[in-house]
Amino acid sequence: MTLLSFLRTSFLRTIFLALVILPVSAVADKAPWEKFYGAFAGRGSGTVEGELTARDLQVTIAPASKGFSIQWITATRKLDGRIKRKEYTVRFVPTADPHLYSSAMRVNMFGKAVPHDPMEGEPYVWATIRDDVLTLHALVITESYGYEMQVYERRLTDVGMELTFSRVRDGERLRDVNAALVRLPQ
Repeated sequence: MTLLSFLRTSFLRTIFLALVILPVSAVADKAPWEKFYGAFAGRGSGTVEGELTARDLQVTIAPASKGFSIQWITATRKLDGRIKRKEYTVRFVPTADPHLYSSAMRVNMFGKAVPHDPMEGEPYVWATIRDDVLTLHALVITESYGYEMQVYERRLTDVGMELTFSRVRDGERLRDVNAALVRLPQ
């Protein structure tokens, strides 16, 4: 092989790597949660003890230290005209499983962000990502030593996301909420 053909071959390999391999690896390096970034708002309806309620919802998913955070606000309109507003923010960090994310809701004595302790009456929260679905689970041990599980499933759509929420206590389904949220301009 002549020096010219070696250089030509090396040059072509370099061009190939730059044009094909590097962009593919850059896409592969993108964190799975980044496609969920943004602010979303919309309306939903739910059932509480068989009664239909209307809700205004807002969800913001943003970068956070070593992971992402989810902030959500729910305003429920009661039949008597009152509005009940709840707001939560949870930060998540990756685990060894590429689909599983641990909540980072408090700092332990070693300075590491860790989940809450359900044995202390705090919610134990984790998230999963599969394709275009980000699911958040929250487990609480009740005062009667049973459990309550809340599941928020957020599915990306062409215009925003669909939210499905369920709340179960000791096997009894207490609440279901469905909502369509649009992605807000940035």
